[in-house]
Amino acid sequence: VSDVTTKVKDGSDAVFAGKAQRNSKVTFKKSKTSDSSSILRLENTLNEELSLQAKKGTTVSLNIAEGKFRRSDYTSGKGKQDDSVNVGSSATLINSEFKLRKGDDNFTLQGGSKLKKNNTVDLGKGGTDTVNIGDNIKGKGKLIIETMDGKRDTLNYGGQSFTRKDIQNGVEGLP
Repeated sequence: VSDVTTKVKDGSDAVFAGKAQRNSKVTFKKSKTSDSSSILRLENTLNEELSLQAKKGTTVSLNIAEGKFRRSDYTSGKGKQDDSVNVGSSATLINSEFKLRKGDDNFTLQGGSKLKKNNTVDLGKGGTDTVNIGDNIKGKGKLIIETMDGKRDTLNYGGQSFTRKDIQNGVEGLP
């Protein structure tokens, strides 16, 4: 599909599975009566130039289970939601961006997944955020972590936890 706008309402969950989704937008709306927590699972072979946007007060669990996530972005909603992004072992990130904002957020790059070009994770201000990187990440791309709080946020890799200070000081064992 191409040029599709989807609205996930009232804290519902959604799965996109198929060949490809291009130039599309998914918006997560806040429920007025119940929990505003949504799950989005992407199982497409190709997700290209997608814009995923959560509205204020909506918590999202994004699972890029497989396929390519190319030139796409995810922006969490304003407020202190605890969002999560999980990149599966058979997924590839290519030149994509994740803006997690406030809240206790988690970004997981499972072992076996691939990185191509520059991919950015902006942890946002506030909250205690965690970036988990599995073993055997493939590809020659980069994962750039921005707005990492020096005291609360951590990067977990190879069974060890690292702070921003550890990373800046070039602690041995980091990729």
